[in-house]
Amino acid sequence: MFTALKYPGWEIKPDEMPRIITYNVTTGEIADSGYRGRLFCINHVGDVLINQETRIESLTGAGVQNWIYGRWGQELSHIQRLENSFMSLYRYEFISFGTLTKRVTEAGYEFDREMTMPLLDSHGVVQESEYTRGRKTEAAPRLIQPSGKKSYFATVS
Repeated sequence: MFTALKYPGWEIKPDEMPRIITYNVTTGEIADSGYRGRLFCINHVGDVLINQETRIESLTGAGVQNWIYGRWGQELSHIQRLENSFMSLYRYEFISFGTLTKRVTEAGYEFDREMTMPLLDSHGVVQESEYTRGRKTEAAPRLIQPSGKKSYFATVS
């Protein structure tokens, strides 16, 4: 699957979005998927995320980000990007960077960060806690399985 601006028989026009095509590496066949925008990612089970950016005529040239997601070959749904978020590599959803607390103390800055990243449903979530005191940072990620069992799998200093 690719985002295409041009392929045999079609070339993008100024008022169009890119097309998402499939390319058969064995036969060389190109097929239009019917999806429009920029393919952001697709995973092993067919979950797909597409960015459909709409240009706004302004001095800044800023665009509006529209995201659609779902299962390849089916109708896709709109998803809102959260402030202070990133795209999960496992779930194709926007995940909060978590909480960040910053304090100034006599010894310098102290930072505390907490974040939860969902994995595939059958795998659970990873919870990360990171604490910075001066120049020393300590992180303690742990896996929380769907059963609720918690396992610390590393401590990083």
